[in-house]
Amino acid sequence: MEKITKEISLYRLRDLIPIASGLNNASEDDIKSNLRLLWRTYKETVPEDCWPHDMRQWIQVRDEKPKAACGYFSVSIPVKGWNSYEEVEESSVDITKAICKLTGDTYRKDMTIKVGSRNAAGWSFRTHLEERIMRRI
Repeated sequence: MEKITKEISLYRLRDLIPIASGLNNASEDDIKSNLRLLWRTYKETVPEDCWPHDMRQWIQVRDEKPKAACGYFSVSIPVKGWNSYEEVEESSVDITKAICKLTGDTYRKDMTIKVGSRNAAGWSFRTHLEERIMRRI
């Protein structure tokens, strides 16, 4: 019964994708509020005992150059809703540029976030970025 309830609460994907895609060009305050909105709509579709449990897990940080001296990451979020055929569909939206605005990190031409420097030996660049994202939201 819960699955049916969760699916009924889904939003139309065509309404959510423009919000998610617009994050990269939004102001810092709009990025924060729209991320919270998108997380709440996604959370409504996920059963209590399933991944992701929290917003930090929902914001997907991917290491683009794992052997580099600095951290180079892309960031995306899943968006779930009804498609035009009334089927449940999930899409992933890249929000790397929006996250750069929030954290103040460098947005590179290869569309990644640069975190840290060669002098930051011993850092977990990924954890550092995730913590900064969550603090800013």
